[in-house]
Amino acid sequence: MKLVHAIFERGVFRPTEFVDLPDGCEVDFEPRVSQTSNVAGLASFSSRLNELRTLENGWLDGKGVAPSSTGLDWLEQRFESNYSEELPSPYLYPTAEGGVQIEWTIGGCEASLEIDLANHQAQWHCLNLKTAADNFHDFNLDDTSDWVALIQEIRQLAESES
Repeated sequence: MKLVHAIFERGVFRPTEFVDLPDGCEVDFEPRVSQTSNVAGLASFSSRLNELRTLENGWLDGKGVAPSSTGLDWLEQRFESNYSEELPSPYLYPTAEGGVQIEWTIGGCEASLEIDLANHQAQWHCLNLKTAADNFHDFNLDDTSDWVALIQEIRQLAESES
């Protein structure tokens, strides 16, 4: 079986790459601290995008549209140009509609950004798990000022955690 790299955050191991196992299966493992445990950030983002590039139509129980290579290339370029490695590393997931959902767990908040790769639009949702307060924003990811606003949202969450 392939070696799986993961980051331990808030009591949970989060794989840094796609793990090809059936849902609900149990695994036994012996955690070992890696000397390369600083592979998070933009490198793991690009690695995860490469995994999404391997998806084919029907990836989700016979349904699910595969994200387009052109859209993933665009997202990788925009993310690398605008996202700072100083910010928390996100999780990436494909959406059934062929987009990408990026998620963060920061402090007592769960944040997500659902991206439509065809029109470069995104919907932000952030839920404060302690107060149940949430906020929503729409972003045009071709617009630099929207990237600035998005990064500010993430930065504020990260700073409130410290």
